[in-house]
Amino acid sequence: MAQKASVGQVAELVNMCANGTYDAEFVQALIERRVEKPREQIYRLHVSYAKLPGVLALEEKFSGEGSVSILFDGREWERHSSCISIDATPGERDFRVAEIPAEFRNHRIKDVWNELAAYFDKKGERFAIETETVEFADARPELQRNNRILALGSSALRGVDCRFVTVLRAGDHGRLLDGRRVTDVLYGHSRLLLVRM
Repeated sequence: MAQKASVGQVAELVNMCANGTYDAEFVQALIERRVEKPREQIYRLHVSYAKLPGVLALEEKFSGEGSVSILFDGREWERHSSCISIDATPGERDFRVAEIPAEFRNHRIKDVWNELAAYFDKKGERFAIETETVEFADARPELQRNNRILALGSSALRGVDCRFVTVLRAGDHGRLLDGRRVTDVLYGHSRLLLVRM
């Protein structure tokens, strides 16, 4: 029984419980093999919500290790509908870097944007906007070296008809403050930057 529990045969346990025939050895083996899900890290940071200073000043903020997309040249950022009425008063905010839920992976951002916002809204979270993302990158630079982190709370127009969201990532030459088209696909290796409401 312990061997069956070790390979995750929970369905058998359910059947045993339903029939009233479970045995203590099987249950104990399941408990001992249970893998605890690691607690998700919450990052409390002060956010100023100051207007972004432009590409050159942002590159200095990145300590010369990487580059900043021309999206950050002072152009207007439009907030996603779920972020229009956020509290932009300077102060402490709780951030979380989250996995993309399985049901939203391998879909284009624009096709699941609203459903993804509703999914996290139920959890009391929202997408980070561009200013929050830049301040998060400044305070926690090591996180973007491990994962590509997307902030879906705002987007900027580049060219005539293509919108981009903020992406924190690392490249051969260091950290990058970049953009990703809303027509691009959300892959499982990427992460989302969320703010607790």
